[in-house]
Amino acid sequence: MAVWYTRDLKLRHEVVELSDGSSSIIRFTIHPNSTHLERWMIKGSHIVSQNETQIAEGSKVVEVDEDQFGSNLETYSTTISNMLPSSLRIDSWARQCLVKKIIIEARLDLLHYSLYNAYNYGSVGSRLWMTSVEIHMCTIYELEKEHVLVQSIVDLEEGRVIDFVEGGDHGYCESSCCCAICLEEISAQTHVACMPCFHVFHNYCIVQWLSMSHHCPICRFEMPTVTN
Repeated sequence: MAVWYTRDLKLRHEVVELSDGSSSIIRFTIHPNSTHLERWMIKGSHIVSQNETQIAEGSKVVEVDEDQFGSNLETYSTTISNMLPSSLRIDSWARQCLVKKIIIEARLDLLHYSLYNAYNYGSVGSRLWMTSVEIHMCTIYELEKEHVLVQSIVDLEEGRVIDFVEGGDHGYCESSCCCAICLEEISAQTHVACMPCFHVFHNYCIVQWLSMSHHCPICRFEMPTVTN
Protein backbone atom coordinates (compact mmCIF):
# COMPACT_ATOMS: atom_id res chain seq x y z
CA MET A 1 0.00 0.00 0.00
CA ALA A 2 1.26 3.50 -0.85
CA VAL A 3 0.12 6.84 0.59
CA TRP A 4 1.08 9.98 -1.33
CA TYR A 5 0.85 13.60 -0.22
CA THR A 6 2.28 17.04 -1.03
CA ARG A 7 4.47 18.38 1.77
CA ASP A 8 4.85 21.82 0.21
CA LEU A 9 3.95 23.59 -3.04
CA LYS A 10 5.21 27.08 -3.91
CA LEU A 11 4.81 29.09 -7.10
CA ARG A 12 7.29 31.87 -7.83
CA HIS A 13 6.39 34.36 -10.56
CA GLU A 14 8.49 36.76 -12.57
CA VAL A 15 6.32 39.00 -14.73
CA VAL A 16 7.57 40.75 -17.87
CA GLU A 17 5.28 43.29 -19.51
CA LEU A 18 4.95 42.83 -23.30
CA SER A 19 4.68 45.82 -25.60
CA ASP A 20 4.17 44.01 -28.92
CA GLY A 21 0.44 43.42 -28.37
CA SER A 22 0.79 39.64 -28.26
CA SER A 23 -1.31 37.42 -25.99
CA SER A 24 -0.26 36.98 -22.37
CA ILE A 25 1.64 33.74 -21.81
CA ILE A 26 2.35 31.64 -18.71
CA ARG A 27 5.60 29.67 -18.88
CA PHE A 28 5.82 26.88 -16.30
CA THR A 29 9.05 25.24 -15.13
CA ILE A 30 9.94 22.94 -12.23
CA HIS A 31 12.13 24.65 -9.62
CA PRO A 32 15.50 22.86 -9.20
CA ASN A 33 14.95 22.46 -5.44
CA SER A 34 11.86 20.26 -5.94
CA THR A 35 12.07 16.84 -4.29
CA HIS A 36 10.21 13.55 -3.96
CA LEU A 37 10.79 11.69 -0.68
CA GLU A 38 10.01 7.96 -0.72
CA ARG A 39 9.71 6.37 2.69
CA TRP A 40 9.33 2.66 3.48
CA MET A 41 8.05 1.59 6.88
CA ILE A 42 6.63 -1.40 8.70
CA LYS A 43 2.90 -0.89 9.24
CA GLY A 44 2.31 0.68 12.64
CA SER A 45 6.01 0.58 13.40
CA HIS A 46 9.25 2.27 12.36
CA ILE A 47 10.79 3.69 9.20
CA VAL A 48 12.94 1.10 7.46
CA SER A 49 14.46 3.29 4.77
CA GLN A 50 13.92 6.46 2.76
CA ASN A 51 15.16 7.87 -0.51
CA GLU A 52 14.93 11.45 -1.80
CA THR A 53 15.21 12.35 -5.48
CA GLN A 54 15.24 15.63 -7.39
CA ILE A 55 12.10 16.20 -9.48
CA ALA A 56 13.46 18.83 -11.86
CA GLU A 57 15.72 16.42 -13.74
CA GLY A 58 13.91 15.37 -16.92
CA SER A 59 11.13 17.95 -16.51
CA LYS A 60 9.93 20.12 -19.41
CA VAL A 61 9.09 23.79 -19.96
CA VAL A 62 5.44 24.28 -20.97
CA GLU A 63 3.51 27.38 -22.03
CA VAL A 64 -0.21 28.18 -21.89
CA ASP A 65 -2.30 31.15 -22.99
CA GLU A 66 -3.26 33.17 -19.92
CA ASP A 67 -6.70 34.21 -21.21
CA GLN A 68 -7.72 30.61 -21.90
CA PHE A 69 -5.97 29.18 -18.84
CA GLY A 70 -8.71 30.41 -16.54
CA SER A 71 -11.57 28.85 -18.50
CA ASN A 72 -11.27 25.07 -18.31
CA LEU A 73 -9.38 23.00 -15.74
CA GLU A 74 -9.35 19.83 -17.81
CA THR A 75 -8.10 21.54 -20.96
CA TYR A 76 -4.72 22.37 -19.46
CA SER A 77 -4.29 19.41 -17.12
CA THR A 78 -2.48 17.44 -19.83
CA THR A 79 -0.21 20.37 -20.67
CA ILE A 80 0.81 20.92 -17.04
CA SER A 81 1.20 17.16 -16.53
CA ASN A 82 3.69 17.10 -19.41
CA MET A 83 5.90 19.43 -17.36
CA LEU A 84 6.46 16.68 -14.78
CA PRO A 85 9.22 14.18 -15.60
CA SER A 86 8.06 10.73 -16.71
CA SER A 87 10.50 9.24 -14.18
CA LEU A 88 8.51 10.68 -11.24
CA ARG A 89 7.37 7.64 -9.25
CA ILE A 90 3.74 8.48 -8.58
CA ASP A 91 0.67 6.86 -10.10
CA SER A 92 -1.78 8.55 -12.47
CA TRP A 93 -4.20 9.51 -9.67
CA ALA A 94 -1.47 11.23 -7.62
CA ARG A 95 -0.20 12.98 -10.75
CA GLN A 96 -3.69 14.33 -11.51
CA CYS A 97 -4.06 15.63 -7.94
CA LEU A 98 -0.69 17.38 -8.13
CA VAL A 99 -1.51 18.96 -11.50
CA LYS A 100 -4.84 20.28 -10.19
CA LYS A 101 -3.11 21.83 -7.17
CA ILE A 102 -0.62 23.60 -9.43
CA ILE A 103 -3.39 24.92 -11.70
CA ILE A 104 -5.52 26.15 -8.79
CA GLU A 105 -2.55 27.91 -7.14
CA ALA A 106 -1.57 29.53 -10.46
CA ARG A 107 -5.12 30.73 -11.11
CA LEU A 108 -5.37 32.34 -7.68
CA ASP A 109 -2.06 34.16 -8.19
CA LEU A 110 -3.15 35.36 -11.64
CA LEU A 111 -6.46 36.60 -10.27
CA HIS A 112 -4.81 38.54 -7.43
CA TYR A 113 -2.31 40.12 -9.81
CA SER A 114 -4.99 41.11 -12.32
CA LEU A 115 -7.28 42.59 -9.66
CA TYR A 116 -4.40 44.55 -8.12
CA ASN A 117 -3.35 46.04 -11.46
CA ALA A 118 -6.91 46.78 -12.54
CA TYR A 119 -7.59 48.56 -9.24
CA ASN A 120 -4.36 50.58 -9.19
CA TYR A 121 -3.71 51.20 -12.87
CA GLY A 122 -7.11 50.79 -14.49
CA SER A 123 -5.97 48.22 -17.06
CA VAL A 124 -3.79 45.15 -17.48
CA GLY A 125 -1.61 44.79 -20.58
CA SER A 126 -0.03 41.74 -22.18
CA ARG A 127 2.65 40.00 -20.15
CA LEU A 128 4.85 36.95 -19.88
CA TRP A 129 4.54 35.03 -16.62
CA MET A 130 7.66 32.98 -15.84
CA THR A 131 6.34 30.62 -13.17
CA SER A 132 8.70 28.37 -11.25
CA VAL A 133 6.92 25.54 -9.43
CA GLU A 134 8.66 24.22 -6.32
CA ILE A 135 7.25 20.88 -5.20
CA HIS A 136 8.09 18.79 -2.15
CA MET A 137 6.13 15.56 -2.01
CA CYS A 138 6.28 12.32 -0.10
CA THR A 139 5.18 8.74 -0.77
CA ILE A 140 4.96 6.30 2.13
CA TYR A 141 5.04 2.57 1.39
CA GLU A 142 3.85 0.07 4.01
CA LEU A 143 5.97 -3.09 4.07
CA GLU A 144 5.08 -6.59 5.19
CA LYS A 145 6.96 -8.06 8.17
CA GLU A 146 9.10 -10.11 5.77
CA HIS A 147 9.81 -7.43 3.20
CA VAL A 148 11.98 -6.87 0.19
CA LEU A 149 15.38 -5.27 0.78
CA VAL A 150 14.52 -1.62 0.12
CA GLN A 151 17.89 -0.81 -1.44
CA SER A 152 17.15 -3.37 -4.17
CA ILE A 153 14.02 -1.32 -5.05
CA VAL A 154 15.96 1.95 -5.08
CA ASP A 155 18.62 0.36 -7.30
CA LEU A 156 16.18 -0.89 -9.98
CA GLU A 157 17.40 0.22 -13.39
CA GLU A 158 15.08 2.76 -15.00
CA GLY A 159 14.65 4.14 -18.50
CA ARG A 160 12.45 3.96 -21.59
CA VAL A 161 11.29 0.55 -22.81
CA ILE A 162 13.36 0.95 -25.95
CA ASP A 163 16.49 1.43 -23.80
CA PHE A 164 16.13 -2.13 -22.52
CA VAL A 165 15.66 -3.71 -25.96
CA GLU A 166 18.97 -4.99 -27.30
CA GLY A 167 20.06 -3.18 -30.45
CA GLY A 168 17.14 -0.72 -30.28
CA ASP A 169 14.72 -3.24 -31.77
CA HIS A 170 11.28 -1.56 -31.98
CA GLY A 171 9.52 -4.87 -32.58
CA TYR A 172 9.22 -5.55 -28.85
CA CYS A 173 7.46 -2.23 -28.28
CA GLU A 174 5.13 -2.47 -31.24
CA SER A 175 3.62 -5.73 -30.02
CA SER A 176 0.68 -5.75 -27.61
CA CYS A 177 2.87 -5.01 -24.59
CA CYS A 178 1.37 -3.94 -21.28
CA CYS A 179 2.37 -3.54 -17.66
CA ALA A 180 1.47 -6.82 -15.94
CA ILE A 181 0.50 -4.95 -12.77
CA CYS A 182 -1.89 -2.21 -13.96
CA LEU A 183 -2.54 -3.79 -17.41
CA GLU A 184 -2.07 -0.43 -19.15
CA GLU A 185 -0.22 -0.33 -22.48
CA ILE A 186 3.54 0.24 -22.50
CA SER A 187 4.97 1.96 -25.57
CA ALA A 188 8.57 2.32 -26.76
CA GLN A 189 8.98 5.69 -25.00
CA THR A 190 7.27 4.74 -21.72
CA HIS A 191 9.44 5.23 -18.64
CA VAL A 192 9.77 1.88 -16.87
CA ALA A 193 11.79 0.04 -14.24
CA CYS A 194 13.56 -3.21 -15.11
CA MET A 195 13.69 -6.10 -12.65
CA PRO A 196 16.85 -8.29 -12.38
CA CYS A 197 14.87 -10.93 -14.30
CA PHE A 198 14.59 -8.39 -17.18
CA HIS A 199 10.82 -7.93 -16.94
CA VAL A 200 9.76 -4.28 -17.17
CA PHE A 201 6.88 -2.43 -15.48
CA HIS A 202 5.81 1.16 -14.88
CA ASN A 203 8.27 2.39 -12.27
CA TYR A 204 5.54 3.40 -9.79
CA CYS A 205 3.69 0.09 -10.31
CA ILE A 206 6.65 -2.16 -9.51
CA VAL A 207 7.71 -0.06 -6.49
CA GLN A 208 4.24 -0.40 -4.99
CA TRP A 209 4.15 -4.11 -5.89
CA LEU A 210 7.49 -4.79 -4.19
CA SER A 211 6.30 -3.08 -1.02
CA MET A 212 3.75 -5.93 -0.74
CA SER A 213 5.56 -8.85 -2.38
CA HIS A 214 9.19 -9.78 -3.01
CA HIS A 215 8.43 -11.79 -6.17
CA CYS A 216 8.29 -10.67 -9.80
CA PRO A 217 4.59 -10.65 -10.79
CA ILE A 218 5.41 -12.46 -14.05
CA CYS A 219 8.10 -15.10 -13.39
CA ARG A 220 8.14 -15.13 -9.57
CA PHE A 221 11.81 -14.14 -9.46
CA GLU A 222 12.62 -13.65 -5.77
CA MET A 223 14.08 -10.37 -4.61
CA PRO A 224 16.30 -10.32 -1.48
CA THR A 225 14.30 -9.96 1.73
CA VAL A 226 14.71 -8.81 5.31
CA THR A 227 12.76 -10.35 8.19
CA ASN A 228 12.05 -8.11 11.18
